[in-house]
Amino acid sequence: MTVDLSEALSASAELSMMRDEDPLGHATEAVAGLSAGWQPSPNLQFDAGANVGLNHRSPDVELYAGISRRF
Repeated sequence: MTVDLSEALSASAELSMMRDEDPLGHATEAVAGLSAGWQPSPNLQFDAGANVGLNHRSPDVELYAGISRRF
């Protein structure tokens, strides 16, 4: 789910479950994430977010940030 907080700022929430079908042993990962993006100009955007594992097979916490520039 993504919400526009203003013309330049947006936020997103996400739930994800992934299951592999490895014949030697199945694994399921469950993750919740929050992210935000700020676009101060039409050609520049900053992003940041966090993912949190919801079960023992998922990574505990993943943090990320990014910059995108159109040229």
